[in-house]
Amino acid sequence: MNKQSKLTVFLVEDNLLYRSALKAHLEENIHNINIRTFNNGEEMLDRINQNPDVVVLDYMLQTSAIKARNGMSILKKVIFKKPYTPVIMLSEQKNKALITELVDQGAYDYVAKFDNGFERVTNHIRTIVSQLEEEKKEEMSLWNAMLWTFTIVAFLSILLYEINIHK
Repeated sequence: MNKQSKLTVFLVEDNLLYRSALKAHLEENIHNINIRTFNNGEEMLDRINQNPDVVVLDYMLQTSAIKARNGMSILKKVIFKKPYTPVIMLSEQKNKALITELVDQGAYDYVAKFDNGFERVTNHIRTIVSQLEEEKKEEMSLWNAMLWTFTIVAFLSILLYEINIHK
């Protein structure tokens, strides 16, 4: 993600009011964000190859979709298909064993919906954006180092060639 591109967030939440409110909050508090919303995990998985930067996923997905899965099942599929995509789990659950299992299965973190949930999701996304920007800087530094190394090797090769010709 560079400074001109938008951060793409997939938001999977079956509660329309909560989904709309969280989307509005994120758009208001995070610049350059593109939020795609989904009512269930299957809809989101159909589009996972669009490479979201972050997935925000409700644990208790209750939809009318046939064979709809819960958030744990969807988390496992996202991790399998896109292992480097951070997944922030959302739920009203406060079961510590469940929270631990979600994180153990690969969730970036767990956010309880009604314990400052909007702010916690916002802060997690900001942290992820900072991490992505830092990775890009490191990647650019590596490319610059490789370019300089190539330039020096090419220069030295030409110099040695010239020295050998004039001997």
